[in-house]
Amino acid sequence: MQKDAWQKIQQTLQNAIGLNVNAVGKSNLDRAVHFRMKLLKLPSIDAYDKFLHTSAAELTELVEEVVVPETWFFRNHESFSALSSILRPQWFDFTAQHPLRILSVPCSTGEEPYSIAMTLHDLGLHPSGYHIDAVDISERALAKAREGCYNKHSFRHNEGGFRERFFTESGDNYLINAKLRQSIDFLQDNLLAANFGLLRGHYHIIFCRNLLIYFDRETQTRSVNKLCNLLLSDGTLFLGHAETGDYVGTTLKRLKYARAFAYQPRTATQPARQPATPAEAGVINKMPPLPMPADLQPASVIPPNDSAPSITPTPVADLHIPEQDSPELSQIAQCANEGNLIQAEFMCNDYLYQHDTHAQAYYLLALIYQAQGRLELVEGLYRKTVYLDPDHYEALIHLAEHAERHNDKHVASQLRARSSRVLARRRKQRQG
Repeated sequence: MQKDAWQKIQQTLQNAIGLNVNAVGKSNLDRAVHFRMKLLKLPSIDAYDKFLHTSAAELTELVEEVVVPETWFFRNHESFSALSSILRPQWFDFTAQHPLRILSVPCSTGEEPYSIAMTLHDLGLHPSGYHIDAVDISERALAKAREGCYNKHSFRHNEGGFRERFFTESGDNYLINAKLRQSIDFLQDNLLAANFGLLRGHYHIIFCRNLLIYFDRETQTRSVNKLCNLLLSDGTLFLGHAETGDYVGTTLKRLKYARAFAYQPRTATQPARQPATPAEAGVINKMPPLPMPADLQPASVIPPNDSAPSITPTPVADLHIPEQDSPELSQIAQCANEGNLIQAEFMCNDYLYQHDTHAQAYYLLALIYQAQGRLELVEGLYRKTVYLDPDHYEALIHLAEHAERHNDKHVASQLRARSSRVLARRRKQRQG
């Protein structure tokens, strides 16, 4: 019965907010459910499942526990630089009668919409010339956003001295300038709701970063279509750096802003590129653990992709990152092994923003994506790994198996030969 109750709880979360529990991690869901059970003094998972289905308020509380916001001011600052470049030629067109309209969803605890407001201020836009709708499903997060009080954790950097210019120090915290709040409405809503945004009109700019990765593929596509319908014809959609699903290239066209991940919907006059076949796209199918030689068996592990209903990760001896070589990557690998794939993905992408030539980081990100089932992203990362480290044995094996599955025997043979030479050198180094 308990297994059925767990599946029902997972399905409830997926139906309510599109949550892909496999991506969030079983440990996070376990923690959240048991925390709520303890508070409610319920004796079993079955009892909690029954209560959850009769209480909308409890569903809200569970969502609050499962979806833990992780954000800071000017996170991935390239998006805000791109926003400035997009708006600078036309900012004087926006007035109180015809304001610039921006949507931030999810806005979490407010760092993103306040970062947008600071960007617009530095462009010279008067507060009456723009309006920001900041939307989130969590009332708890919205309450903090409306308060506008932040600790040092929200300031990962302070480029341009924005903290001194827009905040007032209050003990160990910082209060946002009241003027920046004037043009922001913090609203509780669910992107998946049928009437989401219908009463608020269209937007010039939409920020929807690091939300789609929580969704299954169908919900991702449906959400992007809904966001495109909320955009004005020449509007811009900002996505997160890890959100490059099937809709990119079909529904959206990428704008040329480095690391900004800014898109515009494709119009009827600009037909969408047809989706590539699996062979053309280089999709890596689900594969078994690498057959590593016993004398070179690494100690560290990471969960493989598994489409079965169970989300308990099965360790695969596929990665070795000595802590003394890279403590950050070692921590990310540990996070992934514990099933916290979303957190591990965020950490790895953030690491790559600072270390964009680190081969092992690209390899780790490929394994994380593979564990999430986002196979269309994996092969390119293995190729990037080998480009940066031509002797990366594990990535060579993955690429060889990929070539074999697509009947490219010549390429597979070359990759196998390279990997054999790498393996021979490793053994010689150990023996010497």
